[in-house]
Amino acid sequence: MFSKMVVDLLVYRANNPHSKPDSLSQEIVHNYKEKQVFNWIVLMNNHRKELDAGNSSMLTPKHVRVLDDISFPWEISHVKRWDTMFKELQLFAEKKKHCKVPRKVPKLGEWVCTQRKEYEKYLKGDASSMNVQKIELLESVGFIWKVQYTWEERLVQLAEYQEANGHCRVPVGSSDLGRWVKEQRAQKKKLDEGSESNLTLDQVRKLDSLGFEWVLKKKRT
Repeated sequence: MFSKMVVDLLVYRANNPHSKPDSLSQEIVHNYKEKQVFNWIVLMNNHRKELDAGNSSMLTPKHVRVLDDISFPWEISHVKRWDTMFKELQLFAEKKKHCKVPRKVPKLGEWVCTQRKEYEKYLKGDASSMNVQKIELLESVGFIWKVQYTWEERLVQLAEYQEANGHCRVPVGSSDLGRWVKEQRAQKKKLDEGSESNLTLDQVRKLDSLGFEWVLKKKRT
């Protein structure tokens, strides 16, 4: 259904070039004559609001990127949306004293990841929403383009995960934390075998204090 409506919108624009939006506003949304296309545009805007609020939504960040690529008529402009998220980042930085926003943080986590991706495109000379003004604003609050966490910072993230989930079995492919957890098990194996390892006995004790499982039991089939 989503793909069909994207096509219908593109067809509508092709047949009505005068109606192609050159800015993002509620007025232009209402200029669409065809009821089905108009209703879908309103629906997508409503679900975008839910997504931005961190609520359940039929829209995913991937859907949003597809719609952005065709200059979808969002009710809230890209500029206003970016400014709103930047203010959230400022508040986060003031509270946490850093800009290392975990991906799990609703809205802001995904947004900061997007900024890094757009920055990489900008550096390569590819089409990007990033520009000099945004770069200066982000760097003014201490934004880091390539995040590197210390071992202790990862331990804090794991402790938060354990408190929220009751265990330390972070899915390997779900996040950077999952990959870090996998690496700790690999380093512990080297330590046990007497091989060179990046893991210290003190770090082992800290992980043990969280109830860390060094060997995961395989699920019964």
